This record gives sequence, C-alpha cells and structure tokens, in this order.
Amino acid sequence: MLFTLLLSLHLIFSDKEIPFLDVLVKLHSGSIATTLYCKPTDTHGYLNFNSSHHISLKRSIVFSQCIRIKRICSTKSEYDKHVGNLVEFFLNNDYPYPNLCDKGNYVGHTGTKFRLRFNNHKKTVQDKSISYPVSKHFSSEPNHSLSNLRCILLGSNYPSVTQRLKSESKWVIKLSTHTRGLNKDLGILSDFPSVIYHPRQGV
Repeated sequence: MLFTLLLSLHLIFSDKEIPFLDVLVKLHSGSIATTLYCKPTDTHGYLNFNSSHHISLKRSIVFSQCIRIKRICSTKSEYDKHVGNLVEFFLNNDYPYPNLCDKGNYVGHTGTKFRLRFNNHKKTVQDKSISYPVSKHFSSEPNHSLSNLRCILLGSNYPSVTQRLKSESKWVIKLSTHTRGLNKDLGILSDFPSVIYHPRQGV
C-alpha cells in the first residue's frame, strides 16, 4: 500500500457555517443561507483577455461566472458583494470594463450611504444640471436617458477617509476615467509629482 504526504484530510464542524465545494452554508436565526465559498488557495486566475482565444469564449467565461454566483448566493447583498469582487478579478486579467458609453464612466467616493449618493446623481441628471460631471455628460448627449445610468459599488467600510480616497484614485487609474471618462484628475494622487505615475499606453 502506497502513502503520500501530499494529501491530507480535515474534519470541519461548526454550528454556524460550513463550506461544501464552492458553497458556504450558513445558519442564521434558524434559517439556512448560502453564499459563494472560495478556497484560500484560489488565485482567481481566469483566462487573460489578451490571449488568442476567441472573443465568444471570453464573454462566456464572464457570463457563466455571474450565473454561478447568482445561483449560489441566496441574498442580493451577497450576490452584489461577490460580483463586485469578480469585476476586480477580471480587470486584473486585462478584461475591459463593460460600459454603455466609452466616455461616460466616472469614479467617485462618498461619506454618505451608497443609495443616497446614487439618488443624488439621478436627481442632477433629471434636472439636466451642468454643475456635475455625470449630469453634464448626460445633458450633452441627446441619446442618453436616465435609464442608461448604471452604478456599481467598488468598495466600502474603509477605516479612514484617506483609505477611501486612495481607493478612489486606484479605480480612476484602473478604469482610465481620468483620460477616457469624466474624472478631471487622479483624485488624491493628483497632489503627487507627475513622475510618480506613468500611465501605460492603451490603458
């Protein structure tokens, strides 16, 4: 009989939650809830967008992963959280950020609740205000309407205002909204000398 040290067995038990394959089953107030479970060794190494594979395959990977999360997560909050993580995983693998208008992306931070900030954007768009970048863009594009407005939460629960501002700058650079979108600058990084940041060509 052959034995190997590469395999190990673990006994896991809990009265609150337990993982099973890619599902984390939780017991809360007598009810069962499910959410996505990723092993600590998961690198989220999806197929790089710059590979020679056909575009239809790359699109199907994004679609299938969203459907997978939708089927596993029993609450919308968990679904939104994991889809937000998925967006970053694909961006790290050079996938382009999906958009309806390649000039209309905008990254912003707020100390208020997400829903309140989004409703404020909707109000300025409805009022056709030219005092804010998002509503000004909508006012200048005759084919844009309020139904085209989309918003995604990229992060939350930052320990400090500085951390929130740093995250905003990271996403501005990641999505190139300072060059191809509505952000006027790099946010908090605008205070640093230009030699610190060298944008890559085509990014």
